[in-house]
Amino acid sequence: MYALIVARAYLFETFNVPSKSPVVLGSIKDHEFLTKEFTDKLMFDKSAYASTELLDAWGKYVSSIVKTPDEVVERFVKVAVKDYNELKKELGMDYDKEEYKTGLPKNIRLRTSK
Repeated sequence: MYALIVARAYLFETFNVPSKSPVVLGSIKDHEFLTKEFTDKLMFDKSAYASTELLDAWGKYVSSIVKTPDEVVERFVKVAVKDYNELKKELGMDYDKEEYKTGLPKNIRLRTSK
């Protein structure tokens, strides 16, 4: 999920779509996995591995009909990124302390600091 979020955040940067929110996930309609639909399928298929907080954030993310509100996307991203870094920390692996603290992947943090 973390890699998918980072890749979709890079997509947004690539296409320079104007947005008020610093946390936006891009999609490529006919791409195998760079879509909201693939993200939803992955979460659904692997939900047994997700934290309760991530499932709640994803539930709000997936239930948006037309346009997902910025704050819902931001919460989903932050919870997924924090959970990923928490897991790495618990396993004694290197993790990004800033991502763990903010919930924002490095590529989004760099974009928002410009």
